[in-house]
Amino acid sequence: MLAPLRYLIAINSIFVFGLQMFAPFFAIFITHLTSDLWHVGAISGVFIFLTAVFTYVLRDYQNEPDRAWLFLVAGFVLRGLMAAAYAFSTQLWHIYAINIVLAFAESCGSPAYQALFIGNVNPKRPASEWGLASSINSVVLGIAAFTGSFLFASGGFQLLLACMFVLSFASAFLALRYRGELIGHAHPSTPLPIPVR
Repeated sequence: MLAPLRYLIAINSIFVFGLQMFAPFFAIFITHLTSDLWHVGAISGVFIFLTAVFTYVLRDYQNEPDRAWLFLVAGFVLRGLMAAAYAFSTQLWHIYAINIVLAFAESCGSPAYQALFIGNVNPKRPASEWGLASSINSVVLGIAAFTGSFLFASGGFQLLLACMFVLSFASAFLALRYRGELIGHAHPSTPLPIPVR
C-alpha cells in the first residue's frame, strides 16, 4: 500500500470516528425537539435524497486529484460546522436545514475520498487494498460506537458533538498538512470501478 493511501485512510478514519460516536444517538437527539418520531425517517430521507442530487451535480468537478483534495477538505469542514450547528439547534426545522448542508458536505467528501483512493491504489491489488481499508473502517466504526456510548453517558450530546467538531477539523487540518502526499501519486485514469463506502 502506497504511503498516500495510508495517509488518506488515517485522515478519514479520524473523521469517521467522530461522526460515528454521535450517529447511533441521532434518533434520541431528535426526540429532544419533537415527540413525532416520523421526523427521524423524514430527516434521513431528506439527507439521502439530497446527497444523491448534490453528488450528481458535483460528480464532474472531482475527477482531478487537486480538485478532489479541495472537496475532501470542504467536506470535513462543513460537517464539523454542522456538528456545532447541532449543538445550538433549538427547533426541528434547524435539524432539517442542517441535514441539507450535511447532504452537500457528503457529496463533497465521499466521492472525493473515493477518487483519491482509486488514484493511489495498487492496480494489481485493488481488492486487497480496498478490503484492508474497509476492515479498518469497520474497526473504527465499532470502537467509535463503544466510545460514544461512554461519552454520552458521562457528558451527553454536547460532549459527543464537541468531539465530532474537533475531529472533523482535525481531519481537515491533516488533509491540508499532507496535501502533497494525498495528490502527489494520484492518477485519475486508473481503470477501476468506484467502490461504495
